[in-house]
Amino acid sequence: MGQVHGQAPGPPPPRARPGANPGPPPGPSRDLVPARVGPPLNTARALLLALILGTLPLALALSDTTMAIVLAAETSTRWIGCGFLITAALLAFSHRRDDSVASLEAPRPWQGLVIGLAQLVAILPGISRSGSTMAAAMALGLGRLPAARFSFLLAIPAILGASLKESLDLWQHGSATSIAPTSYALGFAASFAVGSLTLRALMTLLVRVGLLPFVPYLIVLGIAVIATS
Repeated sequence: MGQVHGQAPGPPPPRARPGANPGPPPGPSRDLVPARVGPPLNTARALLLALILGTLPLALALSDTTMAIVLAAETSTRWIGCGFLITAALLAFSHRRDDSVASLEAPRPWQGLVIGLAQLVAILPGISRSGSTMAAAMALGLGRLPAARFSFLLAIPAILGASLKESLDLWQHGSATSIAPTSYALGFAASFAVGSLTLRALMTLLVRVGLLPFVPYLIVLGIAVIATS
């Protein structure tokens, strides 16, 4: 009567010893539960600090030595052709960079400074600002999308600084007195809006298809400029 269908009852479950660890409670494994959902909370703060440090090298562009180097390069067609070839190499590197090994969402402070130095080099003619900053950011461990985002944000203080410098130069040489302040404001707003939209479109293109289609064009252009110089 105590047996069901002729099966013998199994042994009783072992009793836990007093003071023994009962083990983890039933439920999902801790390995399946992420410690944090979404991006880290300090990403925006790290991005802001990197932008501040990345903008500092632009102050070197105001020195007389830097301006003399830029002016000398602008008058040398051979250097301009070399700048096109350097840009082609940077764009090819940023396209071939393996995005799966990138792990950073925002540059560290010293990395922001290095990317800012790459932006400073781009004031030379023929060298792309976006290409140099993107290549530097990806070489330091950023993915294509975070690198494009940081390059776009880093361009905003550069555009503002260049516009302010040009305005101060006009005022110092007395050329600004013949132009109404309203025209200055409208010109600045238009150039800033067009520049921002162009950079935004360029970053979108870079993230989706990359800049590899520009590489052959820059190589041919650079060789042609050097050959005719």
